Parts: sequence; C-alpha cells; structure tokens
Amino acid sequence: LEHFWRRNSTLATAAALVARKQYGLSPDLAYTYTLFHDAAIPLIMKRFPEYQSCLTTCHQEGRMLAEAEAAQFPCTHPVVGSLLTRNWGLPRAIGQAIRFHHDKEAYSIPESTLPATALSLIAVTQVAEHLLTEIQDEVDIEVGDFLFNKATEHLGLSVDDLDRLQEAIRELLLETA
Repeated sequence: LEHFWRRNSTLATAAALVARKQYGLSPDLAYTYTLFHDAAIPLIMKRFPEYQSCLTTCHQEGRMLAEAEAAQFPCTHPVVGSLLTRNWGLPRAIGQAIRFHHDKEAYSIPESTLPATALSLIAVTQVAEHLLTEIQDEVDIEVGDFLFNKATEHLGLSVDDLDRLQEAIRELLLETA
C-alpha cells in the first residue's frame, strides 16, 4: 500500500505538471483526479485475495490491467473507483474520468456522457503515466500505446512537447527522491 500511494502521489504531481501546460485545465483538479484514479485497486485487492496474482501476471506478461480485471473479477477498478468518488464527495468530473480512464472508446464518447474536462483529466494522466513508466523503465499495464496516442492527440502534444514533458517529469523525480 505504501508503494501504491507513493507512486500515485508522484504520478499526481506529474499529471499536474502536464495540466499546467494545457489551457483551461486546473492543475489542482488534475492532481486530485490522478491521486484517486486507481484508488479502488487496494479495495479490490482486499476483497479478492487473488487480485495480487492478477497484478503480478499483468506485469510479467505486459497485459493491460483493466482487461485482466474484466476477465477475472466481477468488477473493475474504474467502475468501483467512480462509485467511491460519490461517497467521498469528489467533483462529478473526477468520477466520470475515473469511470472511463481505461475505456478504448473514451475519446469518442459524446460530451453529454463524458464532458471535455473529464476527458482532459484522463488525457493528462495517461500522458504523465506513460512517460513516468518509460522513465522508470516499468512495464505499462495501465495506459498502453493506443490510449497514450489518443491522449497526446487530444491534448495536441507534439514529439517535442512530449520530450520536454518527459524531461520535466525526470527533474521532478530527482527533486522528490
């Protein structure tokens, strides 16, 4: 759990950094969303003891976590996480973003279902998470190339922008180490 929250905190800071480079997206909202976007994972892990095995397999095989959850469990962390946000009184946009953050169709869902703010929260977090995973030389079980490409397209980020963001996140890691 300590590792989980430490990584989520680092990721939230990185997402806020990405959000600062975007027009009209609150870095504080991005930080809050990212901090809680995977908050259901520890709860599911507690409810289903075999969940840890699922996580391990995903890391070993490079399998996407949300797909493995859907195949093995009666719930996924995005669905449970979106329900938690209601109980915690978090803004509606955070709950909507959590619900759809692994959905491959998220970038084509109508605004009436997934507002632009929620979609932008998803995008900045996916960019930050993908870059952080690359920097730390980890296996990406959360975003994958498809969603990363959709996120960069949504945010209008160029290769140079991504390089600058990756360097800024690298510096952030050095500061917090």
